[in-house]
Amino acid sequence: MSKRTIVAVILDQSGSMETCRAATISAFNEYVNDLKRDPQDDLLLALTKFNTVCEVVHDPKAITEVAEMSRDTYTPAGNTALYDAIAETVEATEKHVQADDKVLCVIITDGEENSSKETTRDQALALIKGKEALGNWTFAYIGANQDAWAVGAGLGIASGNTMHYAATPQGYAGMSARLAHSTSSYRATTAAGGRTDSLFSPGPPKPTVTAIANQPTGTAVDALNERLRKPKRRKGAVQ
Repeated sequence: MSKRTIVAVILDQSGSMETCRAATISAFNEYVNDLKRDPQDDLLLALTKFNTVCEVVHDPKAITEVAEMSRDTYTPAGNTALYDAIAETVEATEKHVQADDKVLCVIITDGEENSSKETTRDQALALIKGKEALGNWTFAYIGANQDAWAVGAGLGIASGNTMHYAATPQGYAGMSARLAHSTSSYRATTAAGGRTDSLFSPGPPKPTVTAIANQPTGTAVDALNERLRKPKRRKGAVQ
């Protein structure tokens, strides 16, 4: 059985995305269609949308079975519960990960965290670091209207796995094309046992930022682990 690659997309659906709603839909669809042009049974995609709450749209499924997004299925509103979205996506995805799978979690957002209720930054950081320490998980951060490298660094994400894009139709199109290329490169690199901390390199230089402590407290880790051990119902669709 061939080794599988699971791409888990964590897509911002907060109210600020409304101004680029059409561009976001187009970018997601073009990304998926780019991956479909070279269909592989071992490439799966999962999708989470988030605003004030999170919606796991679907668990990992074959890329050929992923439906296009539309204005009916992508409806921006509310705030940005980024940390909750990261935790819920990892929790939903890890149930489907097999021993030899590689997992690429891609966060796409036009704004910073402002409304998570169950997960703190320290807990999200601990979760990302813990998964990447396993050797088969990689996280990428793609941000607009912010210092993407600073936000990514605060979550423990490598600068080479961080991308900034302009919140314009052209910016979304370029981001989508670059992400598709990087996803294909990631699959080839991981298959050969290569590094996974330079998805978007070469790219814009990382700006100088104030150092952010990357070591979460034990209390934060323990609290998150306790929450993830508890059975929970999946949240309903984002309103």
